[in-house]
Amino acid sequence: MASKNDMKRRMKSIRDLRQMTRAMQLISQIKRGKAMRLLDKSKPFYVYTMRTMNEIMIQSPNLFDPLFQRRKKAAGSTWKIRIILVPAEEGMAAAYSLKVLRHAEKLADELLEHVRAQGYDAEVRFQSLGRSMAHRLAEDGYLSLEDIPCEKKEPDYYFSHDLASQILGDYHHEVFDEVYFVYMHMNTKVSSDPFYIRMFPADALGLRLLTKKMLSAEELEYENAYISKLKHRRLDFEPNELEVIKYLESAYATAMLYGILNEAYAAEQTFRMQSMDSATTNADELLEDLQALMNQTRQAEITEELNEIIAGASSLDQH
Repeated sequence: MASKNDMKRRMKSIRDLRQMTRAMQLISQIKRGKAMRLLDKSKPFYVYTMRTMNEIMIQSPNLFDPLFQRRKKAAGSTWKIRIILVPAEEGMAAAYSLKVLRHAEKLADELLEHVRAQGYDAEVRFQSLGRSMAHRLAEDGYLSLEDIPCEKKEPDYYFSHDLASQILGDYHHEVFDEVYFVYMHMNTKVSSDPFYIRMFPADALGLRLLTKKMLSAEELEYENAYISKLKHRRLDFEPNELEVIKYLESAYATAMLYGILNEAYAAEQTFRMQSMDSATTNADELLEDLQALMNQTRQAEITEELNEIIAGASSLDQH
């Protein structure tokens, strides 16, 4: 059994650790509140952009544009796929980033199999937004592009616009044929799961699924009724189809990226808050156990001293 001094030193270390985790929990709680407000503010832009894309793809299924349709490439040519990860910032959130990484690797394996089955030579490259995951990807046998620097800690619309424009430019110049984002999607106010969405070309099913995930039950009922009516309507482009798509692709890319970053930021702060809360609770339980053990040790010492006193008194009486 450890000595009292050892237990005291251990309890001091745990109290110091608890103080740190409690402080980090409060910081994350404040950041989470701000992140949820940002997410709520960006949600209308995010959702209605996806709805607009859905409308076009439902009402104009034969519209041929790189934004909506996959490119035509010769069999045997290289089909280039870019997967962009949105991990957590450095520090105390490795499990969060690992979830994103594993989901991205699973997606890559599925895409490689699917593309090769279509007769193409598949190439998947990863990019990380902010925190680098290149070393982990290399350990798992995947290729990475240069990380995307992200100096701002919170989602920023202008950063999203600039990055979306860069990705859109790369797509039009055929630097890649598909681009996916993998991030943590907020299922509820307190839970999140890894999720992926294909940004280019736009994925009708993926956008519909994500839209449904973002809506309440009442909003979803209205959305389903609205979509069922779209198939019987004719869509007109003013002033013309080219001008509308040119504007829409930039707005779509920016809205999607800004919405993804807001979701990921809210999910990260929620994860950090919950992790630090669990760590604080574990520290409290350890302190209780150590305090109980300390009390047992002290009681044992007192009992031993009393026995010695009694034994000494009995010895004196015999003499």
